[in-house]
Amino acid sequence: MQSILWMPIDLPKFPIQDFSVAAENFWQFWNYKKLTAETENPYSYSVLSDQIKLSYPLLDNWIKLFPYINIINIKFNIQKNIVTPHRDFTNPLLNLDLFKNNRLYEPCGYRVLIKGCRNNKLYVIKDNKKIFVNLPNETDVYVLGQTNCIHGVEEDVDRTTLYFHFLIDESKHKELLQKSWAKYKNYAITL
Repeated sequence: MQSILWMPIDLPKFPIQDFSVAAENFWQFWNYKKLTAETENPYSYSVLSDQIKLSYPLLDNWIKLFPYINIINIKFNIQKNIVTPHRDFTNPLLNLDLFKNNRLYEPCGYRVLIKGCRNNKLYVIKDNKKIFVNLPNETDVYVLGQTNCIHGVEEDVDRTTLYFHFLIDESKHKELLQKSWAKYKNYAITL
């Protein structure tokens, strides 16, 4: 398996048809709602908020399919502007152990497309060029480099995604990546 920048993930589709929460905050390109409990440090361990667990009990069980030791953050994002090229892990010094974990197990930025274009909107930068991704219909989950992948999204107003940030479980993560590579290697973007 080659070094992966972006790849579809072989997990069951998002289980909630009409999932929607009020996006109460705005940050750069998105209106968003944090689905995890608030912490003082944005890179501290957290849990799914009690309100979300009560409102969407299926979500808690579905999240357990992901390869993590601890949850750091889960956000419901609604795109409002063109997303300029960026990396997701922006301040390693706030949790150096988490950064080292994420860096070691890249790609580990799990995301879920709930609404929006599956093709030719999200891109990664490779060799100073935009490479647009194509997400197959069988899945709505993908992974990209949290610390090492510069990526962006063209205009796709109201594109809705779930953003996951985890402390990664090495063996479960590697197993899921290998399974996904076997199924989706033709869609993957590699270094």
